[in-house]
Amino acid sequence: MNLSPRSHPTDQTSLSLIQRLRNNDNTGWQRLNELYRPLIHFWCRRSQLSESDAEDLTQEVLAIVSAKIDSFQHGGDKDTFRGWLRVITRNQILMHLRATRNSPQGIGGSTVLDWMNNIQATGEESEKIDPQTENTERHILFQKSLELIQSEFETNTWTAFIQTAIDGRNTADVAADLGLSKGAVRTARYRVLRRLRSEFGDILN
Repeated sequence: MNLSPRSHPTDQTSLSLIQRLRNNDNTGWQRLNELYRPLIHFWCRRSQLSESDAEDLTQEVLAIVSAKIDSFQHGGDKDTFRGWLRVITRNQILMHLRATRNSPQGIGGSTVLDWMNNIQATGEESEKIDPQTENTERHILFQKSLELIQSEFETNTWTAFIQTAIDGRNTADVAADLGLSKGAVRTARYRVLRRLRSEFGDILN
């Protein structure tokens, strides 16, 4: 089954979730960890870090987020939580690479050196995120968000959502296959989408 969203998910984190984090809500922090840990790990591994170093830096980034969550300001499409998190992760990766570059077990290879050379003096990346990487990041978040809520729904409800919202099948065909009315299929889709938005914000277009 194809779990790629038919329409691109947005990269906005639920403001209610952010408020829960600022209130030091344990469930909110657990949700954040479950949702964003795979993406942070992806960024670390993409930067040629070893599996163990990627795990360590992922934990460091989450600790920094915990300490600095009050400093995050949501300002629309350009000031997203994912972008803020990327900056924190990038800075931690850069410090790690600089510390290990000249060590006996330092990370080598032109890929890492080229990446470091593309960092401006301010610590900002000099090149924009390419569309393929952007889509990969969004897909990681989208797929993980689905995993986190799937157990909350009955099998027919979830199947109706996946086949219509994700696989793009016709509502009438899905209704016939599942022995449901078209209205029931539309309701199932709406329920799952509403749950996604209430938990994670506008993660779907």
